Amino acid sequence: MNIGRHLNTWNVILVLVFIVLFFAVLYPVLYIFKASFMDPETGAFSLNSYQTFFKYPYYLRCLRNSLFVSALATGFALVIGIPFAFFLSRYDLPGKDVIKTLGTLPLILPTFIGAEAWIMLLGRNGLLANTLGRFGLEAPTIYGWKGIVLVYTLQFFPYVFLMVSSAVNAIDRSLEEAATSLGASRLRAFFTVTLPLVTPAILSGALVVFYLSIENFGVPILIGEDFRVLSVQAYNEFISEMGGNPSMAGALSMILLSLTLLLTVVQKYWTERKTYAITSVQRTAVKRLSLLPTALIWVFCAGLVFIALFPFLVVVVAAFTKAHGPVMYYGQFTLDHFIKAFTIAPRPILNSFFLATAATLIGIVFGLVVSYLLVRRRGTVSYVLDVLTMLPLAIAGTVQGIALAVTYNKGLVVLTGTWMILVLAYFIRKVPFSIKTTSALLHQIDRNIEDASVNLGVPPFRSFLKVILPVMMPGIIAGAIIMWVTTLAELSSTIVLYYGPWATMTVEIFQRINSGDFGPASAFATVLIVSVLIPLFILHKLLGRDLTTAL
Repeated sequence: MNIGRHLNTWNVILVLVFIVLFFAVLYPVLYIFKASFMDPETGAFSLNSYQTFFKYPYYLRCLRNSLFVSALATGFALVIGIPFAFFLSRYDLPGKDVIKTLGTLPLILPTFIGAEAWIMLLGRNGLLANTLGRFGLEAPTIYGWKGIVLVYTLQFFPYVFLMVSSAVNAIDRSLEEAATSLGASRLRAFFTVTLPLVTPAILSGALVVFYLSIENFGVPILIGEDFRVLSVQAYNEFISEMGGNPSMAGALSMILLSLTLLLTVVQKYWTERKTYAITSVQRTAVKRLSLLPTALIWVFCAGLVFIALFPFLVVVVAAFTKAHGPVMYYGQFTLDHFIKAFTIAPRPILNSFFLATAATLIGIVFGLVVSYLLVRRRGTVSYVLDVLTMLPLAIAGTVQGIALAVTYNKGLVVLTGTWMILVLAYFIRKVPFSIKTTSALLHQIDRNIEDASVNLGVPPFRSFLKVILPVMMPGIIAGAIIMWVTTLAELSSTIVLYYGPWATMTVEIFQRINSGDFGPASAFATVLIVSVLIPLFILHKLLGRDLTTAL
């Protein structure tokens, strides 16, 4: 029986979904696009903002800086991420599963907390800087482009690892064996067979790292100092133009959005053009090497994970360390920072939990119905829906925040300055995670099961609730957890949209770092880190899934 004829309820839901996406995604972007072409004084059509951007070296330097640090971080992420993926996929290493799990954690931990930790290590009064100073040595500074590239590299390389390791595990062993049996050395077989097969995954990982780097806000604003990038400058222009026409902020936002959309198109092109399908896979056997090579590979993999996660350990230690402003008295234990966080200033913690939970609950329902429409209703409409739901991933957080703030600042619907605009931003920015996990699970459910229920007289929507929904529950929970933890760590859109009473933990951490109050900042950061890790632990223990399968 053709279910499509009976989907009256689903047709209504489809229309509602498009309405939500229009007013939450398309309309704000179009509004700020229009604002970028308006004269800030007269409101008439003008190209002044774009002319100013290309006229003054300062703005062009922001663009070059963004491209520069993003390209460097991408290059370094490839340099360490590719061998990390090959080593963990091909060789038997002690504690490999633990290394693999820990190696994915930087994906979910907030980048600006990593920046805070490196300030505490290599800042002007940092632990390593002071230690080296006692021996007459000068520590490298964390401020400027070098520090930005360091943080980006260590936190984004797992994307390369995940994509490349998936591609490596999918290679048919017989292909490599055929190359060696024809006389090719293992090195030549690698470059002629293995590398071409994983190249699409490498390029996809590189594009993801580049995109995440160019849209990042928290790291460059904390340690960039005079090294300005486009995302930070767009925020600064918006703050300076509050109450007026955000023309220059709109122009910078549109330029940044153009870059991220271009990267998204390039990534989609390479993914679709260079995907290899293997019908019968004989996975390459995991090799056991001799003691010395195994030790060297283990040191590289374990050392990389340690360096990537060590800054977060420093933050946790600092949370229990006496401090006076930026001066940390290591070795002197205290709970004062947590007492202040939970008694004097608990509002940011409660706000974060409330906003993340509200956005996640909305995202679960929205993601569930969108997933069903995408999988069960193929065609032009579902393709457009797919593009619109994934579009927020291509919009930088600062751009999205500015767009929502200027769009709903006046008129019939005023959301700026309320908690609802934060929930809206979080929901629309993070719901692709929920859609991705539920869609993947729905693809595995045979449609005949649903057909049988409809044939027995149960309406389609009720069949969905009674038959499909219970089977999809693991994917729904996994998507909800990923959405919740990534929402907790959101800074870029929050810093633009929050209003005093609705400051979150990320805002509180950011403001205290800027004021040099590292003790309380570390306490809030530790609460945030624990709040992120506990749900991931539950995800692993109850559902048997981790970041490698949930993201």
